[in-house]
Amino acid sequence: RGTDVIPAIAHSDITTSQFVYVDGRYKLNDFNRCRFITKDRDTGEPCPFYVGNNPGNFRSPEEYSYIEQTEKIDIYSMGNIFYCLLTDLWPFEDDETEVAQEKVLKGVRPEIPSRLVQ
Repeated sequence: RGTDVIPAIAHSDITTSQFVYVDGRYKLNDFNRCRFITKDRDTGEPCPFYVGNNPGNFRSPEEYSYIEQTEKIDIYSMGNIFYCLLTDLWPFEDDETEVAQEKVLKGVRPEIPSRLVQ
């Protein structure tokens, strides 16, 4: 298909520990869980994918539900990165992993500290 095809991936494991500082820049690292996003030949729409093991508390509801996933799971995880940068806290840091995952599945968001809300 030539050069008109632009490869796309979902990292599927974005957390603060996946960034490295190299030559004055932070770079995303560790692509061992990435999924290449393919397109349906008939519709041209991106095909969903699955990742079979989703531990931790930085993941999206789709990942904890083990349903079809798209590149949007990385957007959700980047939201957690921004939360960490803005609050200097981990999402649901006082909760056990299972409790944090249940909160994510129920649509609960981490609290913004009152010192930041004005």
